[in-house]
Amino acid sequence: MVAEKHPFVFLEAIERLVEQIRADDTETGEPLRIFVVLNPVAGFTNATAFRRRLRRFCKYYHCLHEVHETCEGEDLKPIIDQAIRDGYQIFVAAGGDGTISQLASCLAYTGIPMGIMPVGTGNALARGLGLPQDFASAFRLIAGKHEYRMLDALRINGQYHVLNAGVGVTSKVVLNTPRPVKRRYGMLAYVWEAVKALFGIQPHSFRLTVDGRKYRMRASEVFIACGGWLGFQLPFTDLNIQPDDGRVDVFVVKARNLWGYIGLGFNLLFGGRSRALPMKHIPAYREVVIETRRPLPVQSDGDWIGETPVRIEVCPQAVRLIVPSKESDVWSRLFSPLPPLAGLRKPTAAS
Repeated sequence: MVAEKHPFVFLEAIERLVEQIRADDTETGEPLRIFVVLNPVAGFTNATAFRRRLRRFCKYYHCLHEVHETCEGEDLKPIIDQAIRDGYQIFVAAGGDGTISQLASCLAYTGIPMGIMPVGTGNALARGLGLPQDFASAFRLIAGKHEYRMLDALRINGQYHVLNAGVGVTSKVVLNTPRPVKRRYGMLAYVWEAVKALFGIQPHSFRLTVDGRKYRMRASEVFIACGGWLGFQLPFTDLNIQPDDGRVDVFVVKARNLWGYIGLGFNLLFGGRSRALPMKHIPAYREVVIETRRPLPVQSDGDWIGETPVRIEVCPQAVRLIVPSKESDVWSRLFSPLPPLAGLRKPTAAS
């Protein structure tokens, strides 16, 4: 019985030693004050375990921290405003893309840095920007040496969103994927709903106004990409979506069935540029207005946010995001395999 525990004790000792070395490398001086916005039901999050590990890391890095757990329908803005007045220096979104947008909406144009600890279902923004996906590397990036990137945002109904917005297939998938299912099955929940949606595609008549220019067309999806195309970049240089280029990219998808979407995805991922794609690309620098004959659901950053008609304002350089510097990226690659080993430890009665 004792022998069985030895490997896990050894792994824990190695993890603690690595974190102690990291802590010694941090700059001395006043403690860094970190305010964490935690979505306790994002992905496979265990809020108690998250808090316990956060306390340990903050102790190693000599940080002061506060954790606020979100609840459905709350107004986060007064909470963040009070935390700013209390002197917190960095605000961290611990959740999925929806949690990131909630926090970004509160910090837009304040210049206060935002960090990301991706613990949600999709984590498309973090993946698209190459941010660390494990707890230890993400925390070291936030508390250690880093750089900043000024993200563009979409302003919809007074709220800021940093990844994308969509009407059609994506909004149907989001609307039909309840949180308990996402929490249980993760990304598979989205995949299953997407397959069902693609088998029952119904093209809609759209009226678009992009920077004052009007378009009328039938399509199955109008997708506005701000921080990337669902977490990865398109291979074409003229469709290179950057989160800080001062514009958004409007894609009007005309594919009418599952095979049309499969063909579109194949061409976007592997080339085939000479072939006519069932998709129109329109860059937007100021605003996009989407109107339909009957109200259709609208999604943004993985959450349902209302129905058409919808007005989307382009907001350049709205959010100051923490991203890796060259030095921190080296540390992350060197040690990122170690922290997840702690998850191998068998649960005890005390935990």
